[in-house]
Amino acid sequence: MREFLTLILMLLLLTSNKTYLLFLYQAKLALDSLEVPVGCVIVEGGSVIAAGKNWTNEPRNATRHAEMEALDVLKEQWQRTGFSAAEVAEKFSAYSLCVACEPCLMCAAALSIIGT
Repeated sequence: MREFLTLILMLLLLTSNKTYLLFLYQAKLALDSLEVPVGCVIVEGGSVIAAGKNWTNEPRNATRHAEMEALDVLKEQWQRTGFSAAEVAEKFSAYSLCVACEPCLMCAAALSIIGT
């Protein structure tokens, strides 16, 4: 499995838009940490502004999915800037999210709530 994911990552990195493929790198990092290989990046204007990978086994916390990890990175950034809830929703609705698989119900709900 690891060799297959590495091969796919190498092939996809040859494409023109590498920014959006960084979620695969996050998935590989998760796999290397003996986690389910799911990675997520949040992109604004062609630049990755947050990234996350599955991190459930080590902390024994089933809620630490890649999307939640990436959202926590954004949350820390937003807290430093002092954005209001309306500003957060406006900014978040302009971002692109790239994830290695379809978000689960928990992550989909969190993403939906932030964008409203």
